[in-house]
Amino acid sequence: MFVILGAAVYSAAVNMFAVPNSIVQGGFTGLATMLNHLVPVMPVGLSIFLFNVPLFVLAGFMIGKRFVIRTILVTAFFTLVIDALSPFTPHYTGDTLLAALFCGVLSGAGLGLVLLAGATTGGTELAATLVRKKRPLASMGSLMLIFDLVVIALSWAVFGKIESIMYAAVTLFVSSKTIDLVLYGADHSKLLFIITSKEKAIIEKITRQAGRGVTALNVTGGYTGKEKTLLLCAARASEASLISRMIRETDKDSFTVITEAGEVFGTGFRL
Repeated sequence: MFVILGAAVYSAAVNMFAVPNSIVQGGFTGLATMLNHLVPVMPVGLSIFLFNVPLFVLAGFMIGKRFVIRTILVTAFFTLVIDALSPFTPHYTGDTLLAALFCGVLSGAGLGLVLLAGATTGGTELAATLVRKKRPLASMGSLMLIFDLVVIALSWAVFGKIESIMYAAVTLFVSSKTIDLVLYGADHSKLLFIITSKEKAIIEKITRQAGRGVTALNVTGGYTGKEKTLLLCAARASEASLISRMIRETDKDSFTVITEAGEVFGTGFRL
């Protein structure tokens, strides 16, 4: 159901906002949008699937048939929905900036729903995965960004105006933020590193008043050489300020680092 809903939402982004306003979204969807601009009879969905075919072949050899078959099925359904709903989707041709913003929101929501289902639509994600098979140390996010930037740069040559790149950048940014919102929610998690000598009192406060679990590790100060305790605590962003206040009230000499936790699984979080 996530894939079906995601495909319908993504189809609206492409057919309602991207194609009528010549907005490139990056990846193979962006290439398909440019091809449709040059050859209007070429459907966007079919183009996306055809662009993926060489990657499917490579992935079959490098990753495995089971993964490829699943990716082909999801991509085929995704692209079929785009072309099937195209005749019935109204075209927005008003303010281009609004079109870019809503295109980013809808495309991000659609892709986020597909990722929630544990599926992938191929494209830049599959291309980046194949590159990492040869270069394991390469960053997945950086590779995908490079592919998207190349496609966006091509839009300048195809549409002949610098604004194409600007609107594409807006769409790409909004889409990435929307994907994070769908996957992780609006209230991101935080990870607290607490170095203290009053670990028992702090653990009691956090567990009883904030309702969060704490892990304690014995550590040695590199400068002082003193034995202390390192507490690890995962919490919602809205709870981090409450916990940090508890720590300061209990141990004024404590040292706390609060950082973003991209994703947290377990009791009290996503299961």
